[in-house]
Amino acid sequence: MMTLLEAVNPATGEHMEDIQETKIEEVELYYYQARTAFEKWSRLAISERLIYLKKLKSVMVDNMDRLAQVIVQDTGKVPTEALVADIMPTLDAITTIVKHAEKILSPKRVKTPLLLIGKKSYVEYMPKGVVLVISPWNYPLQLAVVPAISALAGGNTVILKPSEVTPLVGKYIEEIFQKAGFPKDVIQVAHGGKEVGAALTAGNPDYIFLPVRSVQEESFKSLPPKN
Repeated sequence: MMTLLEAVNPATGEHMEDIQETKIEEVELYYYQARTAFEKWSRLAISERLIYLKKLKSVMVDNMDRLAQVIVQDTGKVPTEALVADIMPTLDAITTIVKHAEKILSPKRVKTPLLLIGKKSYVEYMPKGVVLVISPWNYPLQLAVVPAISALAGGNTVILKPSEVTPLVGKYIEEIFQKAGFPKDVIQVAHGGKEVGAALTAGNPDYIFLPVRSVQEESFKSLPPKN
């Protein structure tokens, strides 16, 4: 049975589109495809992975008017807020990751313990595997794309579940990643509500990334999956 997500403009009540929800039985396939794609993606040099992030930024800039329109329609925000509070911070995050990721993620020489005197010690950062990103509706672009590209830059593959409250933005995010030419199944977008989210969480991801709100501010917290 096909389940549809209804996209309604909260500012006008206008029905815009129905988006097909990801079937629960497809979740296992998502993880299989993500783990298969991980084998090749994780072996790419950081500089090679960052090429795709540069392409993503270019696609977003080229389609900025349409991107802002989708956010406005799906959230009811005014265009200025969509641009200043959602699109621009996302572009800035891509720029920052592209500029610094290679240095941050490269192996680093560290002090060798006395017991191993005469040896050399390094810290090397390794990809975790499949990262599940569950994003909210209030900043539907920024809080979905930024954690996704952070995981991708580190060599992980991503399954993204955007909020069912803003399904048009989730669908458009899927489109811009496709236009940027990311390899097949390196990032997959699952559409749906709490049932899809629960199934994805139960699918044994290597890491779960979701925003949480503290008393004074909103911040990101990465949670390991339950055993």
